Amino acid sequence: MQFWSRLAAAQPIVFNEQAIVDNLTEDNLTSIFASRKTWRDKQVYLVHAQGIGTLVAKKFQNENPALQVDENVKNRCKSEMNLLANICHDNIIKVVDHIRREGAIMLVYRYPVNGSLQSWLHQPMGAAQPLSWPKRSIIATGVAQGLSHLHHGCNKPVVHHNISPNNILLDHTFKPVIAGFDDAQMNMARLGQPLPITDLPPGNFGYAAPGTLGDV
Repeated sequence: MQFWSRLAAAQPIVFNEQAIVDNLTEDNLTSIFASRKTWRDKQVYLVHAQGIGTLVAKKFQNENPALQVDENVKNRCKSEMNLLANICHDNIIKVVDHIRREGAIMLVYRYPVNGSLQSWLHQPMGAAQPLSWPKRSIIATGVAQGLSHLHHGCNKPVVHHNISPNNILLDHTFKPVIAGFDDAQMNMARLGQPLPITDLPPGNFGYAAPGTLGDV
């Protein structure tokens, strides 16, 4: 109980819990926070909260949705919360609250107004003004600063493992926020002590921090 009490007090916002739960529908499913792993027990939704704006709700449940939340579900949810609770940086997403129900636990995040970098890089031709070079520079610099903090600014280094445009969200100034920590691991390697590729989680190829890789 203490864990959830600390979570609720961390960054309190006021919203109608049931309204959020009622809008966890197939129409509101989103591909942001995308992981290389496909989870039947974890889904992500974009939900509008009156007076607040759009929120992200990540739903943790059993693979069989008919079953209630058990210790396995709680531990997976707590693992993500414990990871993010120890990271304080402007370019790293923060959990603002949680919702508990018998069948699921939802972690709630604010959704930056400019959405994901993916939506800007792959928008239909003529749909909107493309990203200017100054905005691209802001995004690249912010992502680099966020990753640097994960690798060197935390008590235990964190390797994200899944940096992609879907996991980079943009606020009203196009400041980026790194999200999607499903594949992240803590304390994997330190400077000068790269992790052998055989110790990486299976399927995690693509972008990975060069300092965490051994003989590839």
